[in-house]
Amino acid sequence: MSRLVPELKLEGILTAIEVVSRLSAELPLRLVIVGDGPSRGEVEARAAAANERAGRRTVVVTGPLDDPRPAYAAASIALGMGGSALRALAFGRPLIVQGERGFFELLTPESSGTFLGQGWYGVGGTGAAALEGALRELAREPGRRKELGDYGRRLVVERFSLERAARVQETIYREALAASGAPARRDALASAGGVLAYKVARRWQRLRGTAARDDFNAVAPRKPA
Repeated sequence: MSRLVPELKLEGILTAIEVVSRLSAELPLRLVIVGDGPSRGEVEARAAAANERAGRRTVVVTGPLDDPRPAYAAASIALGMGGSALRALAFGRPLIVQGERGFFELLTPESSGTFLGQGWYGVGGTGAAALEGALRELAREPGRRKELGDYGRRLVVERFSLERAARVQETIYREALAASGAPARRDALASAGGVLAYKVARRWQRLRGTAARDDFNAVAPRKPA
């Protein structure tokens, strides 16, 4: 489940197509890509080439879905980042977190601290090798899939449910009400200054051609020499 855009998303999607196509000769894998965007044509072309090499439909590009829940429910393994990763966990699916520059990592009790700290994303890794290793482990071991799916479901309920969000928000409000006078004003001025600095920096990046066009979380494109 993803926007099909050049920045942040496309690299990992194309890697997944190649890896699943290669592994499909020995494992019962099929990659289903749900979403739309300016890179859809490139994704569909890569999928068609992968399917031709494999001799069967190993990659399916569905386009956008108004209601994505059936796609999450039908999956045995989820690959994603950000909100899509959390939604997959809510459906009890084992999750491989995707990022940029070759980042793929399986969510486990051991790796969860990384994602709870930095978000459901990462930069840098071994690319296809990391994804292939995670897929082999999950495809061959149904028990492992259930174990990690159950773990992810517990994690998302405990840390990202509406009930927890309400408690956290209530705490923030109480702390804000408890703050008074000059410290609160200083905090407000610091926040306003940070927003202004960010907007100025983004404006400068756009003028230089180094700002991410689709997602501000993406690694900024390198300006041609």
